[in-house]
Amino acid sequence: MRNMHETFEKLKEYFPISHFEMENIETYLPLIERSAVPLAFTGVNARTFFAWKQNGLVDLSILKKEDENGRKWIKLNLYEFVWVKIIQNMRDFGLSYDLIKILKTQLEIQTHRTFVEHLPDIENHWRTQKGFSEEKIVEAKGLLKKYAAMLEMTFDLDDPYEQQKTILFNLITKTIQLQSKSSILILKDNDEFKVNVVFYDGVEELQQYILPTIRKPHFEIPLLEIIEDFFNEPKSVQYGEELGLIDPKEKKVLEALRKNDFIELHIKLNQDNDLVIESINDGNITDEQAAQVRKILGLNQYEEITLKYRNNKNLYFRNKKRIG
Repeated sequence: MRNMHETFEKLKEYFPISHFEMENIETYLPLIERSAVPLAFTGVNARTFFAWKQNGLVDLSILKKEDENGRKWIKLNLYEFVWVKIIQNMRDFGLSYDLIKILKTQLEIQTHRTFVEHLPDIENHWRTQKGFSEEKIVEAKGLLKKYAAMLEMTFDLDDPYEQQKTILFNLITKTIQLQSKSSILILKDNDEFKVNVVFYDGVEELQQYILPTIRKPHFEIPLLEIIEDFFNEPKSVQYGEELGLIDPKEKKVLEALRKNDFIELHIKLNQDNDLVIESINDGNITDEQAAQVRKILGLNQYEEITLKYRNNKNLYFRNKKRIG
């Protein structure tokens, strides 16, 4: 493991924005595996869901919870919630079960198995955008192959932890941690459907690879919007808390909004320090603003929060990365 860590640290020199943020998995996994979201919250009814399951679209670790009367309810974890919403979006546009299965197969590939597959594109990026010498490219390729080989040797098919190291898992973690505007694209090339992933923010030098892809006819599934939409409903506060997306202080803010128990609320975004909700007086807040606050808190998109209660007590805190 020490050699693997040393190899990974060396590779970071070649990937300022890592293509394989493996160190995040240990922190995210317990949260993403928590089953908290009722199936009804997805807008998909049980009959449709079980039809998808019967036809091989859903074979994840769906967990049934029993209530005090012994009735069973389907509860989804975050990974499953996102995947169900992806299926829902594809079916809404009439995409076939077969096409969804193609997407499912590709998103379930273990991330480390894609490194060498995409090596030609990575090598071209090093050469044309980074200006690496041939000697440095040879060194970087060797490190990447070595790291992928180490991961393959330690990969355990029977370990549920290992099974989560998939492309979709890493896309979800990156979306939550960095609010990365990533999308899954489905394209048709010579009568064959292919799946691609694009990132629209943060990496200008990768635009040359993104633009040719999105100029072709394609079906696009934006992941950040799926997760943001999760917070549109007030019930998301309860589920977000169980999933670790809402911490106790943030819950206090949302409870104050629900009870109108505040005079002023100030929230700063962490990107440009813009005041998204600068001041709301006398408990005046619209449903749209409440949803916006839930998204800001749930996705950790703020720098600091000041809340002034009606009883003159104040709540102030700066956010820290709860995950990662």
